[in-house]
Amino acid sequence: MAETINVAAQMLTNAQTAISDYKTAIDGINESVSGAVSGLVGKGYVGSAAESFSTFYSNKINTLLTTDLEAMLKQLTDLCESIKNGFTTAEGVDEKVSEGNMQSAQTAQ
Repeated sequence: MAETINVAAQMLTNAQTAISDYKTAIDGINESVSGAVSGLVGKGYVGSAAESFSTFYSNKINTLLTTDLEAMLKQLTDLCESIKNGFTTAEGVDEKVSEGNMQSAQTAQ
């Protein structure tokens, strides 16, 4: 059975704002963590363990928190924008659906 989900344009705009705020917060945290990792490795943490930790952080963790996360958040933002662009009026009401609903209601009477 198909479900109907009612979404207003403002809800999508709010979602996009929340996504942007989340990205800003994550960027700040990532910057702090990157600084801590650089400081740790730069303060005499040397040898193969230091190198493998630094490589793991750079290739896995940092990539997840930058490139991968940015791609996912962009997809969410683009999805919100795509849905908003699908609305046929500024208020997000599709008049054709309304007309169809009215015809169905009149037929049922």
